[in-house]
Amino acid sequence: MNIQRDPSPPPAESVLASARQNPATIKIDEQFLQEPTLAFLESHQNHLRPALASGIFVLSLTKLQLNSIGDIGQFKHIQICDLSSNFIEVIDNLLIHCRHLIKLDLHSNRINRLPDGKLWKHMSKLKILYLHDNLLSSYDDVKSLANTPVLEILTLYDSPLSIKKNYRHHVVNSV
Repeated sequence: MNIQRDPSPPPAESVLASARQNPATIKIDEQFLQEPTLAFLESHQNHLRPALASGIFVLSLTKLQLNSIGDIGQFKHIQICDLSSNFIEVIDNLLIHCRHLIKLDLHSNRINRLPDGKLWKHMSKLKILYLHDNLLSSYDDVKSLANTPVLEILTLYDSPLSIKKNYRHHVVNSV
């Protein structure tokens, strides 16, 4: 899948104007959350209905102090998902429904283990996975990522795993 950029991006004013008119645009005020739900998004006048979830391709829920990924599995067509800088500890298997993910950014969370290979096997399009600045410390977690068929970019620096002797060697040979 090729992602192409328009050589001449539209002015910021027109992008903002179209975002205001598009009912599928997600706008979230910064506040404390435990997990993102469709009900929460709807209550913040995003006009997001379950039927529209299939039209969302980019989802960014950064710096919202989330501790769970919640209902994100309902966004089955997302290609880019940014959940960075939250308090997420566990990656649920809800992501198993997000089979079109190309980029998953989970950096700066509290993730201390990764799901088994079953989840990663279903991520047949995942090329970029940011896991740096988390609490991962086991090579076994990294081994489960070997089931991700097209993974090209993986970040694990600033984690307990990254200070282990020969960590890069183990990661490269595991994935």
